[in-house]
Amino acid sequence: MIENFRLFFLQRVGLLSGFVLLLALNALPPFALAQNNNRLRLFRERQISSGYFNEVDVSSPFYLPLVGEPKAGRRYINLPPRSGTFRRWRTFLADSHYGIKILKLQKCQDCHPRQSRDYHTVRARITCFQCHGDEPIAGINHFYSSMNSTRRHSYVCAKCHEGANNSYASYVVHAPNPAAAATRGSFPMLFFAFWIMVAVAAGTFAVFLPHTLIWGYRDLMTSHMQGDGRRIKRFSLAQRLFHFLLMLSFLTQAATGLSRMYIETQWGRSLASIFGGYQWALTIHKWVGIFMLILFGVHLLYIFNKIEWRRLPRSLKSPDSLLPQWSDVRLALQHVGWFFGRSTPPQFDRWGYWEKFDYWAVFWGMAILGGTGLILAYSLYSTRFIPGWTLNVAFWIHRLEALLAIGHVFIIHFFIAHIRRHSFPMDRAMFEGTVSLDAARQEKPAWIARLEQNGELEAVLAPKPNRKLRFLYYLIGFAAVGVGLFLLIGGLVQSRHITW
Repeated sequence: MIENFRLFFLQRVGLLSGFVLLLALNALPPFALAQNNNRLRLFRERQISSGYFNEVDVSSPFYLPLVGEPKAGRRYINLPPRSGTFRRWRTFLADSHYGIKILKLQKCQDCHPRQSRDYHTVRARITCFQCHGDEPIAGINHFYSSMNSTRRHSYVCAKCHEGANNSYASYVVHAPNPAAAATRGSFPMLFFAFWIMVAVAAGTFAVFLPHTLIWGYRDLMTSHMQGDGRRIKRFSLAQRLFHFLLMLSFLTQAATGLSRMYIETQWGRSLASIFGGYQWALTIHKWVGIFMLILFGVHLLYIFNKIEWRRLPRSLKSPDSLLPQWSDVRLALQHVGWFFGRSTPPQFDRWGYWEKFDYWAVFWGMAILGGTGLILAYSLYSTRFIPGWTLNVAFWIHRLEALLAIGHVFIIHFFIAHIRRHSFPMDRAMFEGTVSLDAARQEKPAWIARLEQNGELEAVLAPKPNRKLRFLYYLIGFAAVGVGLFLLIGGLVQSRHITW
């Protein structure tokens, strides 16, 4: 009896112990499960932040941290230049500032000085949080981040640029320095476009700056004939009107463009206030740019109407044509030789090589400035056909070509047209349409000789303009020169105070 009870008791204790042991073993997770839970815990710590992102984040197997935890003692503030790997790791975090000490005491620019000088911030006054959101800020490569490339266009770009598409969002907001050697690897199109434009601008000034200065000195040392004061017709009314409209639109474009470019300075803000502020300066810049393109189209129609189609191509090679010819190269070299007293003065016809250069520079400028300007002005429509990063390239091409045009017009063109002894204090030809016969005979002897030989000289002689009109021409001309010099000098002085 007792033996049976003991056996029964042991059986029940054994079963109960086994059941308890089974429960205990069941309560203890296997090694793989424990390892998975540990990984999930780390994932939650690094990629989920304060309830801002959905719990479904933890189920994504593609956005786990790419590297392990940072080494002990690694600083989070003012990271050294070689911390790129660590920064890239943070771009995959739901909280990109995870683990950074005294974050609340820091400003964005403390760790991101380059990004804080972005065009969006220094010109449009857009703060970092307006695009990246408030804390916790997700890394741009985190799947559920609003800055992720798959949804950036609708969650961020469309806030200001209604209708932004995915291509538009590929615009590089924090663009690298286009002149830096590192940009050749990260953004080669921007790098090569920048240096090609720099080479064009540098080549232009390297040739024409010394050319203009030496010419001015040589012209000052040359005696000029004084005659009866007769004048000869040089430009038609249509040509003068075109030049006047081109001059006004170019000065407006230069002023509005520089006001936006220098908006970080008091000089730029004062200039922008003339046009109603930063945004109005942009609006005026766009519409005047369109007007210039229309003006350019009208000029093309004018050219097509003036061409003698029945005499092609011989008519394009006539002395009255502005088409460059090989003889212009010979005359240019002879002209430079005359600067140094090595040759006789060249026998220019109606158009000198520098005038042809100025004329065709307008064609080059209209193509470059007009093309890139349309891309930038209508960027949302443009990015339906081209990737958004081309806006970065178009921006720098537009900027450098504009600076080249401003520098060439306000330095070289102004000097040749107004400062030389031959035309001082101002060349009124583009206002009056006439030039001094004596000056034309000395500077362009082949033209006057051709007119005399063909018996056309008397037909193109013009009376002296009215004194009141001459005063008006001087007023307009000096005002244009004054505005140009103000923009040139102000831009040079303030150039070190802006974000390039």
